Amino acid sequence: MQTKTFLAALLALLPTVQAFKFTGPDPLVDLDFRKEITITWTGDVGKDIPHKFDLEWYSEPDKFHTIGAEITHNVADVFLSDGQYKLKVSKNTKEMLRPFADKLATDKLFSFRAILKGGDTDVTYYSQNYTVVGLH
Repeated sequence: MQTKTFLAALLALLPTVQAFKFTGPDPLVDLDFRKEITITWTGDVGKDIPHKFDLEWYSEPDKFHTIGAEITHNVADVFLSDGQYKLKVSKNTKEMLRPFADKLATDKLFSFRAILKGGDTDVTYYSQNYTVVGLH
């Protein structure tokens, strides 16, 4: 019975996954943490799914570390219709990632996540991966 409930919830959120897409920043350009970064997206969802979401950054710089944090925790709400969010990388984020600066500058190990909440099930959508500079 739980499998049917999970499958129904997953199918109900399918339009969310198909409709949301990160459009920026350009994955061919390093993310420079010394500068403001504009995260952009497109998408629309049905009326039954909330149009607001949480925005996070995420990185797995090696097999022993998974690091991430919510970007928008001090923001009232981020909506699909906003189309962009301007990020000034915090000192704490830089300090968390600084031990991995060389690895992040050479390998695409950093991404953004949008977490769309629909009832009891969340759908997470990942951006493309990026290299990061400006941590030293």
